[in-house]
Amino acid sequence: MRKLAVALMLLGTPILSRAQTPTNSWAALNALHAGQRIEIIETNLKKHSGTFSTVTDEAIQLREGGSDVGIRKEDVMRVTLLDKSHRLRNAFLLGGLGAGAGAGIGAAASRCSSTTGSFNLAWEQWSVWLEEGGSEPPYQVIRQFTALSTAERRSD
Repeated sequence: MRKLAVALMLLGTPILSRAQTPTNSWAALNALHAGQRIEIIETNLKKHSGTFSTVTDEAIQLREGGSDVGIRKEDVMRVTLLDKSHRLRNAFLLGGLGAGAGAGIGAAASRCSSTTGSFNLAWEQWSVWLEEGGSEPPYQVIRQFTALSTAERRSD
């Protein structure tokens, strides 16, 4: 049964990849509007960045810097539409969501723990012992923080 599943996946991969149609059509450039920021990479890997002007069946034209640049269809390898980057906005959004989730988990955890619980009581006793400089820590502190047996404690 497992071999059949693997065989079906391997045979199904080419079918699924055919469903993805790349947009290599020159006609798709007609959807661009004048003034949009684009980047063109020529077949010789030369880059052009600027604002889109026009496109014809033979060439695409953009304004790069202060001059108009026309590139023939045969020389164009890729045209990329340059949108605004939303990285900073997304970083703040996800940071806020993370902070909110952390605050919620912290609030829920603090409600579940008791401030008069045995750990907090032992911690208070330990801190009092440290402040007073006592010679022997309270018994509860030893019981809470030390896992030594009675025999091991006597040998010290």
